[in-house]
Amino acid sequence: MFNNIKVTNKIGTANIIVRFLIFLLSFTFLTSCKDGSRISWKIQNFPTKKPSPILKVYIENSGSMDGYMCEGSELKDAVYDYISSLNSYASSTNLFYINSQVVPFHEEIQTFIRDLNPTSFRTVSGNRTNSDLADMLQKVIAGTDKNTVSVFVSDCILDVPQGDARDYFVNRQIDLKNAFLKKVVHDKNFGVEIIQLESRFSGKYYGTDGVTPLNNVKRPYYMWVVGDKNILAYLNRHISLSKIKHGYLNMASFTTPSEISYDCFNRYMKDGKKINQNKKQMELKSDRSGDFVFVIKADLYPTLVDDKTLTNTENFKVSNNFVKVDHVEKIEDELYSHLITVSISDRAKASGVVIDLTPEQLPSWVKKSNDDTGSNIKTKLSKTSGIQYIIGGVSDAYNEYKSRTKIKFTITKN
Repeated sequence: MFNNIKVTNKIGTANIIVRFLIFLLSFTFLTSCKDGSRISWKIQNFPTKKPSPILKVYIENSGSMDGYMCEGSELKDAVYDYISSLNSYASSTNLFYINSQVVPFHEEIQTFIRDLNPTSFRTVSGNRTNSDLADMLQKVIAGTDKNTVSVFVSDCILDVPQGDARDYFVNRQIDLKNAFLKKVVHDKNFGVEIIQLESRFSGKYYGTDGVTPLNNVKRPYYMWVVGDKNILAYLNRHISLSKIKHGYLNMASFTTPSEISYDCFNRYMKDGKKINQNKKQMELKSDRSGDFVFVIKADLYPTLVDDKTLTNTENFKVSNNFVKVDHVEKIEDELYSHLITVSISDRAKASGVVIDLTPEQLPSWVKKSNDDTGSNIKTKLSKTSGIQYIIGGVSDAYNEYKSRTKIKFTITKN
C-alpha cells in the first residue's frame, strides 16, 4: 500500500511540473507575439562653424542708471565678466555709451568698466535726463549687421513724459515691434536674447510720482544680446549664462525656427543602423510597463532657448498622443547639448511623429516683473516699469515663429 502512495505522489509532482512548463511556454509564446516597434529617422547633421564677429557693447548712461554704479555693484562685475568672455571670441570690440546719442569710448574694456560711475556718465554728451528706450534699441539693432553681436545694458525703465502710463507703454511696444519686425524681415537669422539680472542700487529712482532716494537695495537690470542666431548659438555653447558672475534671474529669447543636429539611441545608448546615406532605423524593446523607450541627442543651442526652459518637458509638443517626452537634461558632448528621453506606448500605431519645441511666446516671468504705474517704487523693488511692453514688442515681432525647432521620426510595427 505504501508503495502505491509513493507512486501516486510521484505522478502528482510530475503533473504539476508539466503544467508549469506548459504555462511558462504559453506565456513566453504570448509575450513574444506582442508587436515590437521600430523607429526610423533622417540623419540630421549641421556642423557648427567657428565665427569671428565684431562685438559692440552699449551701456545706457541715463540718470536712472547712476544708482547701479555704487560701491559693491554686481552690475559692473557681471558686465565685465561677460563682455570679457565675449571679447575672447570677437575679431574686435567696440565700446559705447548710449542715451539720446551713441558715444564711442576709445579705451580698453577694463578702463571702460572702471569708469562706470555717475561722474564719468555726466561728462558724456547727449541727453541723460529722459531716456527713450525704444529709440536706443533701434540704434542698437541698426548698428548690428550679420557679422556683429551687440550687447545693450540698461535698467529698461520706460520714462513716462506725460499722460497715462499705460497708453505710453502700448505706443512704445508698437514702436519696438515695428523696429524688430523690419530687422527680421530683412535678416531671418536675427536673434534676440534678453537676460534679467539683479544688482545693488544706491541712488535716485525717477518715477511718475517724483524722485525717490533708494539706499543699498537690490534692483533688476537687463542685458540684451542681439545678432545672427548661429553666432549667438556658438557663443552660448562656449560661454554659459549660468556662469556669469553673480548669476542671472531669467531669460527671454526670440528667433526664427532652426534645423538642428540630432540622433536617436536605444536605452543602452546604442546607435541605430544606417538604411542608406540619409536615413537610420532602430528596433525598440519594451520596458516593464510595456512602453518602448529611446533617447534623442540633440543640439538645441541654435534655438536660443535657455536651460531652465529646455528642461521643462511641457515646452515640447508631440504630434502623437501615444508618444511622450519624459525627460530633458543638459549633457557634455562635442556635437549635442541635450538628452531627450522619449517613450512610445504599445498602443501607438505606425505613423510619423513630430516633436515641436514651442516655448512660451512671452515668458511668464516678464509679466511678473512688470509695473504699469512707475510709482511707489519702495513697494515694487523687484519690478521694472513697462518691461512687459518692451519685451512684448519684440515678442510681437516674432509672433509668427512659435516653433523653435522640430525633431521628426517614424514609427513602424514589426
